[in-house]
Amino acid sequence: MDPIKVSMSLLGLACLGAVGCYATAGGGPEVATSTAAAPNGEIGMHHTFAFGLTESAPVGFVSSPRTLEVERRMRGLIAAALTQKGYTEDPDKGEILVRFGASNAHEAENPETANTMDMGRLGIDVYDATTKVELWRAVAVVQIDPKQINDRIVGAAVSSALATFPARVVSANEATTTQAGRASKQP
Repeated sequence: MDPIKVSMSLLGLACLGAVGCYATAGGGPEVATSTAAAPNGEIGMHHTFAFGLTESAPVGFVSSPRTLEVERRMRGLIAAALTQKGYTEDPDKGEILVRFGASNAHEAENPETANTMDMGRLGIDVYDATTKVELWRAVAVVQIDPKQINDRIVGAAVSSALATFPARVVSANEATTTQAGRASKQP
């Protein structure tokens, strides 16, 4: 059996098993988030990232007239979060490839009363840029107002989705170089 297919099957099952985790930051919007990492992914050993093409809406979700603007805002938030975790954006030679997409769905909140709500979905997938193997995935779903973009909701969804993304691991050689650089700057 193909090890890549097995890894991705495990990734998908782990993602399904994680659905239902909720994040609420300081009275912010309630965001349902699921994340999964491929076995032996070692994302933190990479140094750089690049963005790939945005993703299409999954089954049950659609793009809206505001999707492109939401994705533009998300890109900056994702880049800032990854930079905070120690990664450097390198559009030409990124070691990990980040793909993301936004979409929404109009869902029945209560089928008996015909009340509906609109849900926004953010998906982030991270691949090894060389092997194209998926290393990590997150999905965040939050209730939205389809008539306007709420930056607080977009920020909460990105933050929740990337909360468990591994920070970059600093190698022993890098740590020694950094310490030596600090020592040489001290009087």
